[in-house]
Amino acid sequence: MMILIAGCGSDVEMATVTGTVTSGSDPVSNLQVTFEPVDGENGTAMGFTDDKGEYTLLFPGNKQGAPLGDYLVRLSVAENEEAEGGQPVEIPPAYGSDSQIKRTVVSGSNVFNFDLQSPPEQ
Repeated sequence: MMILIAGCGSDVEMATVTGTVTSGSDPVSNLQVTFEPVDGENGTAMGFTDDKGEYTLLFPGNKQGAPLGDYLVRLSVAENEEAEGGQPVEIPPAYGSDSQIKRTVVSGSNVFNFDLQSPPEQ
């Protein structure tokens, strides 16, 4: 699905971005998935994982998806949330504060899955 957003005399092409975050084969809920634009031109898109570990990105203004382009991806624990069983979720630095994960959002539907037990693909 492609969405165009008009503003300031130019159109920004949007695309849907979804995926799943797991730890091994277990879904990870209550995480914030943030896509920060590498070029700094468009705003940051983010989503939150549900109890199945699934997320859908939203762009500022509650627009679904993200503008086309290259992004740095970071995962973080949603505010004061804990994983099932009351254990805090630990985000490996390679997925969080030290993330160098880059993904390119292209026209159409984009699916980006992340497994916290595997080294991230750059």
